[in-house]
Amino acid sequence: MTQSPMKPAITLSIGIFILLSSCMSEKAVIKKYYVIEIPTLPADIALTGGEVINGTCEIEPIEINTVIDRNQIVNRSQSNEIIYYQNHQWAVRPSVSIMELVSTFLEHSAIFEGVSTRFSRIVPDYRLNTFVKQLEVIESKKSFSAHLEVEFRLLRNADSEIIVKYQADRTRPLEENDLNLFAAEISNILASELQNFTTRIVEQRSDFESGVQ
Repeated sequence: MTQSPMKPAITLSIGIFILLSSCMSEKAVIKKYYVIEIPTLPADIALTGGEVINGTCEIEPIEINTVIDRNQIVNRSQSNEIIYYQNHQWAVRPSVSIMELVSTFLEHSAIFEGVSTRFSRIVPDYRLNTFVKQLEVIESKKSFSAHLEVEFRLLRNADSEIIVKYQADRTRPLEENDLNLFAAEISNILASELQNFTTRIVEQRSDFESGVQ
């Protein structure tokens, strides 16, 4: 029985279709990763015309809601409902990247004699606690916003008294539904609120600096 010349062509077509489908499937599951990092710092972030605060400050590990301290980015479209993006993730967990951002910012601002995430030989004069309560994409009517709720506390190490406290709850709309813009906006909000917090520290320095031994 003579084989139909159409069969090889059909077999080849099926093979090409499977190959293309495989390639498309691979492209569809490619994950994208985003970072929270310090933006370009303004030139006037550091103190000018004044002395640094007497004493050292230790930055303690970030205290963050366990719901958001994971690689998956959180999306909230309902008041009590969240979903996690599977193919859009943080490159580093927020607790780690925010710790690095806070440390870099305070070192650059130069408001203390020394800043570290861990002092091995000296007892720091101050401790900085950071609480991240919300870090999420707010989705509403097909538009995206970046939402960050954060609190900073500066404590005197000798007696653990809170001497400067600053809270912020910010929601900023994004120009496009783009998670790269979301990550950049979260970084900008953090830097802006850290600037506000350090300004408050400088303004209140005379109220607490004399208590450092």
